Amino acid sequence: KLISEVINGVPLTLDLESISINKGKVSLSIKTSDFKALRNYEDTLKNNTSYSEVKVNIKLEGTEYQVSINFQVLKEKK
Repeated sequence: KLISEVINGVPLTLDLESISINKGKVSLSIKTSDFKALRNYEDTLKNNTSYSEVKVNIKLEGTEYQVSINFQVLKEKK
């Protein structure tokens, strides 16, 4: 359930390359050229009260952004 919640929350213009979840810690690897959608997604994660310690690392490679996102899930929905 948590995996589908995280995956479904990623906007379509962001290319989710990998996801890992370990004991409530979520790590995403994303590639995109849509900076605005990326920033909106970052804001959405940071404003989600079910998540904490949201960290976003952005690196521009050519015309695309390589992004790593990490956060902790506070409560898993059952």
